[in-house]
Amino acid sequence: MELLSDAEHRRSVRQILRERPDGEGDVWVFAYGSLIWNPMIRFMEKRVAAALGYHRCFCLWTHLYRGSPAAPGLVLGLVPAAAAAASAIASPRPRLARSWNCCGSAR
Repeated sequence: MELLSDAEHRRSVRQILRERPDGEGDVWVFAYGSLIWNPMIRFMEKRVAAALGYHRCFCLWTHLYRGSPAAPGLVLGLVPAAAAAASAIASPRPRLARSWNCCGSAR
């Protein structure tokens, strides 16, 4: 897997936010892993949420933010199942864009 450069990441965030079907409103993020207890974005509201048809599972190996290329660490992912309980957090669009931009590629 090739990581995006910081510039590519910023362009990707701008494109995602620009192409949202609901326009300029707040952005809701399904927080199913560390975003539940340590959100990397500043949010204004938090609600209980579920992803019907999926379940949280330690199934993704990565060296980003944990582990190393030689010994990657496990992180939560979503796999098909009955449902995943989690949180949904809302962030005003400009604040979320700034937060996502600070979370660019980890090199």
